[in-house]
Amino acid sequence: MTTSRDLMTKQKIVDVIQRMPEDGTIDDAIDRLTLLKAVAEGLKEAEEGELYDHDDVFNELLNDDAQIPNQVQQGGKNGPARAKKAHRKNSSQRRSRVRGKAKAGNQ
Repeated sequence: MTTSRDLMTKQKIVDVIQRMPEDGTIDDAIDRLTLLKAVAEGLKEAEEGELYDHDDVFNELLNDDAQIPNQVQQGGKNGPARAKKAHRKNSSQRRSRVRGKAKAGNQ
């Protein structure tokens, strides 16, 4: 298994550079080395037992949201997802009423 120490050696850094395409730029090299560093740091944290369970993190995020009820929720261009869902529900109800009236008018 590869360890964090294996990824931080001069040989590994040179290997990453050598694997780059011939037309690779300095920015490409920096991006690849930054990724290598991030992976090595993550492995080091895992080796030291600094792990977080996915469910614990998710629950903590949910609890943070529940503790701040008045916080404005940010959404996309058209507002938060909850508002979109409610809007969709109302628009489908309106459509069914329009269809009902149209059917009644055709009879």
